[in-house]
Parts: sequence; structure tokens; C-alpha cells
Amino acid sequence: MKRMFHSALPGFHPSQKWWRMQVREIAEELWKDVQCFQEVEWNAYDLALLARGMWETGQTWMSALPICVRYTMEDGVPTSCLMILGKELKQWDLKENKKWILQKFYCESERVDALKEHFGIVLSPEQQQGIVGRHAAIPDDFDYYQCSV
Repeated sequence: MKRMFHSALPGFHPSQKWWRMQVREIAEELWKDVQCFQEVEWNAYDLALLARGMWETGQTWMSALPICVRYTMEDGVPTSCLMILGKELKQWDLKENKKWILQKFYCESERVDALKEHFGIVLSPEQQQGIVGRHAAIPDDFDYYQCSV
């Protein structure tokens, strides 16, 4: 569950109003701030809440949906796009506006291999271990046909 409202933040002057986004998994849980901002500026507290909320809850697309993009350019104009989007490697022909799936990932090691092969990104063993248990991780028992991307 999510909610957004305009109120004071604990520790700040009550006259200072913030837009606050809060989440909770079940009705019995306390609401948790995951993002807050004033109408005109961001400060360090906003960014700290945003970062903490993203990593702890996984309720933002940035922490739940890995994305890696590479464009092919001709004369300064993008002509195709190769993208890891979640559990798929996709290709777009931007001239013809055609899209297709090149590979479906059934485990995290397949996605890590695709990062290396197609994007030149090599994750160290420590970085690969850091994926385990995250919201975006592909579990070893993942069944592609039972889940959406």
C-alpha cells in the first residue's frame, strides 16, 4: 500500500510542509517514509529517505527492474537499441520500429553473463553476491512462464 500526503516531517519546524510518500505491506504495519520533497527544493534528508526507501522496500522501478541500455548510432542518430529490461534481453530497430526478445533469463547468472557479453560490464564475485536477496534478483527456482517480466 502507498500513500502521498502533505505534512510536516518529524524534526523539522511544523510550518514546513513536505510531500511525503509512505508505504507498508499490510494494514497492521506502521507507514514508512520512502520519499519526501518540498515543492521548490531537495535537500540531503530527501535524498537519504529516497535511497533508504528504494533499497529497503524495493517498491520503486529502479530497484525492482534492472535496466541496461546500449544505442547504436549512425551519423549521430540512434538506429537501434539493445536493452536488458528485467528478465529479458531486447533489441529495437528504431528505423523500422520493430522490437524482439533476444533472450529470456532463467537465473541471475544468465543476466550477469549477458551484461558481460553485450555491454562489457563485468561484475566481480562480490558484486554478484550483492544481488542475492534483492528485489530485482532472479531466484534460482525462477519459472519464466509463471511470472511477468
